[in-house]
Amino acid sequence: MSRVYEEITKQGLVVPNAMLEQWGWEQGTRVEIESRNKMIVIKPREVTAREITRRAYVFLLKKVGDATAIKTPVRKGNKWKVTVMLSHRKKVLGQLTFAADGTLLVAESHTPEQLSEKANED
Repeated sequence: MSRVYEEITKQGLVVPNAMLEQWGWEQGTRVEIESRNKMIVIKPREVTAREITRRAYVFLLKKVGDATAIKTPVRKGNKWKVTVMLSHRKKVLGQLTFAADGTLLVAESHTPEQLSEKANED
């Protein structure tokens, strides 16, 4: 566990960038801040099915193309599973897996190349 000492100023408390990088948090990461017994707990905010849908579509449009569609994301434990379909046919191309905070879990998802190859099979 890392420990830093910071001073509270008129602007508030600043968490050093080195610590944020250590946690893998980038600019734009949404966090939940909770007060517990004179302690502060900061953690990534869990995203909704609607946000996962948006993230999946953005990923697919950028990496695969607009011929893809998705089924409603399903929460399983601390992960979101998203089935990727061919938009003009009911053909399953693969799956994307997201963490509860909305991060795409690349190692647990089909690659853009795999999704494209499946779309072109017949």
